[in-house]
Amino acid sequence: MAKNATGFAKMARGAAMSLVAFFFMGSGGVGTSIGAKIISAANFEKLFLVYGIGLLVLTFLAKVLVTDLSEVKAGM
Repeated sequence: MAKNATGFAKMARGAAMSLVAFFFMGSGGVGTSIGAKIISAANFEKLFLVYGIGLLVLTFLAKVLVTDLSEVKAGM
């Protein structure tokens, strides 16, 4: 993912890497905080259910929204 982040913005490679690192670290903290709230309100089964559904949604969105670079280059 970091390779893709720097590949599309060759002139702003430093900024792209900074954003990737920021969101990796930030999302880890946010995910842990949300997970702690789910566990305190319910149990581990609910935690894994919520995170599993989230992963399925993210997978679907990535498949639908992210275009293949070979298709983009072929259209040029």
